Amino acid sequence: MADPGAAQRRLSAILSADAVGYARLMADDELATLETLKGCRDVMAHHVDQHGGRVVDAVGDNLLAEFPSVVEAITCAVEIQRDLSSQDRARPLHRRMPFRVGVNLGDVMCEAERIYGDGVNIAARVEGLAEPGGICVSGSAFDQVEGKLHLRWDALGEHVVKNLPRPVRVYRIKLGTEGTPPVAPRVTSDAGPPSIAILPLVNLSGDESDVLSDGMTEDLITLLSRVPGFFLIARSSTFAYKGKSPDVRQVGRDLGVRYVVEGSVRKLRNRIRVTVQLLEAESGRHLWAEKYDRPLEEIFELQDEVTEGIAAQLQPQLIKAEVERADRLPTASVDAWSLYQRALLRYLSTTSSKAWRAAIELCEQALDLDPDYPHALALRGALLADRVFLGWSEDPDRERAEALADGRSALERAPDDPAILYHWGAINAQLGEVERGISSLERSLELNPNNAHVCAVLGAVLAAAERLTEGVERIERAMRLSPRDPHRHMWHLWLGMAHGLGNRFDEALGELRKSTDLFDGLAVAWMEMACVLARLGEHRQARVALERAQQLEPVTTLEGIESLYRMWLGFNEQALKERMRLLSELGLR
Repeated sequence: MADPGAAQRRLSAILSADAVGYARLMADDELATLETLKGCRDVMAHHVDQHGGRVVDAVGDNLLAEFPSVVEAITCAVEIQRDLSSQDRARPLHRRMPFRVGVNLGDVMCEAERIYGDGVNIAARVEGLAEPGGICVSGSAFDQVEGKLHLRWDALGEHVVKNLPRPVRVYRIKLGTEGTPPVAPRVTSDAGPPSIAILPLVNLSGDESDVLSDGMTEDLITLLSRVPGFFLIARSSTFAYKGKSPDVRQVGRDLGVRYVVEGSVRKLRNRIRVTVQLLEAESGRHLWAEKYDRPLEEIFELQDEVTEGIAAQLQPQLIKAEVERADRLPTASVDAWSLYQRALLRYLSTTSSKAWRAAIELCEQALDLDPDYPHALALRGALLADRVFLGWSEDPDRERAEALADGRSALERAPDDPAILYHWGAINAQLGEVERGISSLERSLELNPNNAHVCAVLGAVLAAAERLTEGVERIERAMRLSPRDPHRHMWHLWLGMAHGLGNRFDEALGELRKSTDLFDGLAVAWMEMACVLARLGEHRQARVALERAQQLEPVTTLEGIESLYRMWLGFNEQALKERMRLLSELGLR
């Protein structure tokens, strides 16, 4: 006979929600943060009640709820995220408080009004794998709702979670359209600062002029990002629409923007025609359109004119902000410029030794045509520094010297160009001149505040320099600026390293899992995961991660890994020694 005083068991759907960046927000403004948290909890409690659940606990920035139905729990989670997302967009960027949500179906022990057990623990661990503003669901919960809800899912595979003997299957709900990150914000005409997405200009020439249209799109994004008051979506996310004909209203919902720019480029012998139109994303209504015909050699003046026109239409109620041409020195040779654009495309689209080598060769071809072209110099220097940093260089001393020489030459020619300052900062940071790197990256970000790559790299360098709060904030902003960036796997790696340096090992593991889910071919990501798992006491899984790293880099040795880590952590000897100790204990020699 059961003891009436003993804890009872039942099968329940558990929802766990946790605020992202809560500690930073509290450090900045405690009263405002508590007021925001209370409002968010009220929204969640309302939806929990509407779907037949009950709030079990709300400690710190976490909320735990229990439901008798998995369908109701997941429906509730979706509605919570959409309402919280809508509220969050009305707040200033630095005061936003997104939540991660996890749902699990499992056996729980009940004592009075509290619940305990693996069912609760798994919900919390699954929640930690969700994106800010997103929802992750355990396999047991997914099996009960598959085909019953009109939702799209990403299968994230099996994940090892703390204090559980078996991996957990995890699924992510895609609340936006196919291929967009959770949660796609809904656009309203008056919510938040003016935001804009520039879709890739369409090449109508019928030849290999994509490099021209892509390069013009890139430069338009760079120029418009300097208009005060705009929030500009990064090129890496908008280029996901290349070759498609999307409905601008859907683009607005996907990317959370108020305005969309689209257009085309056509070459006619030695002339170029560019058509551009500005649309209101929510309604699809045309606000402005213009056609530009110019000799091909006037392409740079054309870009400035288009940018000024867009700014004039978006800010009619204000004194027109002066749109200054970038203080850079573009080459007079369109051929060299095209070569540089091709190199930049390879640099931004993938991370591999082969792609880096091809990009370096394109930069060298551009410099053969124009030896003083600063952007080609800076990019070549950054690529060489990357090769040294990532352990790909066969002659690191020579390539280190060449990287520094290229960066200095570019900076002498265009000292206030944000792209060149970005490359110069990355070169210095990766080659050990950390403070100089931080200074240059910060200056680049001042000149071009919406550059996601600068945000992410600066965040990684700040975190490695033990400025963890600033570093995490910068990387998370990069993810907001470019939600579908091809380098996102690197950003999750850097965020995982930052959390590891702060002894937040559960969060570190979640970010590293995201990194390897997106791209599993980077040995250092698996090495860092092995270290984190070892710190969590998961030595068997740590050895599995170490084996994967060694599959990717068969010549990996403790000495070689120390050299790689030293580039990140050479000024943090304690963190460096700790990683070497953990890897040695796992069997790396």
